[in-house]
Amino acid sequence: MVNVYDPCYFPFFSLPDKIIYDIFNFLYGTDLAKLCLVSSQFNHWIFARNQLAWKDAIYSELSTNPVLISQESYRDFYKRAYLGLYRCIIDKVSERKKLGMEQKRSSEDTPKCVWRSSFLVEKEYSYGHYLKQEKTQQNSSCIRANLDRQDRLRRYLCTAAKHGYEVWAATLCHQGANICGLYFTLGRIHFDNYEDYFLCPLYFATLENNERMIQKIIELGIRYQSPNPYYILPSNDASFAEENASGDYVTFSLHFSDLQEMICKVLICINDNAALLEAFLNSLDLPSIHQAAIYQNIDEFSRFFDYSRNSDLNDMDHYNMTPIVYCILLNRKDIVRYIYNSRTDIIVGRRLAESIKTVSSSIPYDMLKIIREHDNKCYKAVVFGIFADEKVFTSDRFKDVLRLILIDLVDEDVFYAAFDGAISSGSNQLINLLILDLFTFLRLYITSITDVQRLFQQITSIRKKVIVNHGETLLWKALRSGHHDCFRLLILKRVSLSKLAEGYSGLHSLWWFSSNVLAILPSNMTVTSNIRYEQFHQFLLQLRNPDLDTNAIAKTLLPYKFVKAIVDLPIYIFLEQSRTIDAWAACNTFIIGIMLYIMLYDWKRSIFADHQLQKRLEKISYTLLENLLSLQIKYFNINTLDSSFGGRATLLHIATQFDNPMWVNLLLQAGANRLIEDSLSKKPIQYVKESDNKCRYLLENYQSCPRP
Repeated sequence: MVNVYDPCYFPFFSLPDKIIYDIFNFLYGTDLAKLCLVSSQFNHWIFARNQLAWKDAIYSELSTNPVLISQESYRDFYKRAYLGLYRCIIDKVSERKKLGMEQKRSSEDTPKCVWRSSFLVEKEYSYGHYLKQEKTQQNSSCIRANLDRQDRLRRYLCTAAKHGYEVWAATLCHQGANICGLYFTLGRIHFDNYEDYFLCPLYFATLENNERMIQKIIELGIRYQSPNPYYILPSNDASFAEENASGDYVTFSLHFSDLQEMICKVLICINDNAALLEAFLNSLDLPSIHQAAIYQNIDEFSRFFDYSRNSDLNDMDHYNMTPIVYCILLNRKDIVRYIYNSRTDIIVGRRLAESIKTVSSSIPYDMLKIIREHDNKCYKAVVFGIFADEKVFTSDRFKDVLRLILIDLVDEDVFYAAFDGAISSGSNQLINLLILDLFTFLRLYITSITDVQRLFQQITSIRKKVIVNHGETLLWKALRSGHHDCFRLLILKRVSLSKLAEGYSGLHSLWWFSSNVLAILPSNMTVTSNIRYEQFHQFLLQLRNPDLDTNAIAKTLLPYKFVKAIVDLPIYIFLEQSRTIDAWAACNTFIIGIMLYIMLYDWKRSIFADHQLQKRLEKISYTLLENLLSLQIKYFNINTLDSSFGGRATLLHIATQFDNPMWVNLLLQAGANRLIEDSLSKKPIQYVKESDNKCRYLLENYQSCPRP
């Protein structure tokens, strides 16, 4: 038998190791993948030495700082970049798109907008698509083909910016990719591709808060588009309509809130780099008063101010930003003090905080003190933003900021803002520090033990007031944030359970009801973050595991955790609250609502193209409902007529309408009554379709319940 690892097996491998790897360094990743198929010896060498060959391919083609996700090798990283993300997900919009195009604009006054899922950006503009299209179309001399190529290069640049592929981004710019993003501000715009709404490389970099990539994009603009690089195309640019119009459709990208968020993040990121900051500010179309404020020309700024008083100070530029917003972000202390001391009717408070909310945790300490002194509402909103960012508490550079805020927690409104922010962060550690370990929290940032003891007593008293006055609101926010530990902690602090039975007609707006795989999948309404993809990747690894434990996965999903948090509550909680509300009924309504949303939103359609994965996902849904029903909840009534969706119906009615015999069988085993009528006076069996023999048989023959 031939030994494939014998150097005599193939003369190439008789060369010194260094020469072999130097040769591999000249190959693209696609060539390495082909070599791996040639022989097991090539495959062994390419994977040897910590996959050095794959690492070099990534460094030369994609990024010098690749971020590997869980259980991912360098080969897997290259494969992910080459094939794109979410390739295992069914494209549910293809038929919808086809139908929409056939029904395109029934009238001029009622245009039909055709939406595509945002993860198609990942699928259609991957590195692999780029390599294939460049080989087939780079030599084309057709003008239209060249325009299409420029548009594609910009889309590929968006993908590179989103994933931090700075080497690929530089290659695209060298090939002529326009780094300038698009935005449009007028209404009644038609568009075919939803990703066109975000066609801005800088936006994708800020979406991931990738400071390294933000700086790289601005550097590429300086290098390839000098002397006047533009990163956001003004809406009045004449070439905008000519280049991007196609029939009645116009490609556009960012609405005001996205645009404002992007600019705020960029300014915070490059504030310490004078060259990048100058290039970016010069690319913006700024009014004169904004320029005077930004460049700290106090004399010119005061002339604008004295001439028109507060009108110009409240004027928004093209990016929905006022002068004070720029000055806060760029730490222009003199101008900010001047504006606050003017005592005119300028936009401050919550409206100002709304403009800087995405970067509030990065506001400099000196600027925060000015806001604290002059603008209490804005200060409280900044406190919320700081406690919503867990990274603030792991960095030494925020110690002065946190020390200042901790002293102010003796104010009820400030403590509420901090608590609210901690809930939004989803951090158990921050919640525990505020509620269970406040003394330790204070000791981390305040040196005097006397001051710590004094503050501890004062803040503890304020905390009780906050829970009494705002407990139900905080409970609802913990519910919306998927923070089940905080949810249970607040109930143990005697917060009323009445909220659990309120507002269920609008539960579809709650994020956590899609807390299984669909919460990890991208929405067709937003561009999905890489953090969300990492969560989806983890779920996919579990789903593909041959030893899949559906019971263990079901117990990690938030619906189960929330119900378990209620089931494990001490009995005295219900007895105390039953004096004023029907706590048992509220919890029963809450649990019924959870089950309904699992059935209605998370599992009613196919997700994966792989039939085996889809079957496993359906098995998890069944196991989740089975676990919820097996919790032995004394006050749970499976035959409750719930009105969450307009009409009153039981769980069995819903399961029958979805033609799901597994659910029907599970509910019948749990004691579901087949005789109960819904708000339309229909029994479950009346919703069975003629072709659904399984559900009909179960409803007619199951012996443990009354037969219809």
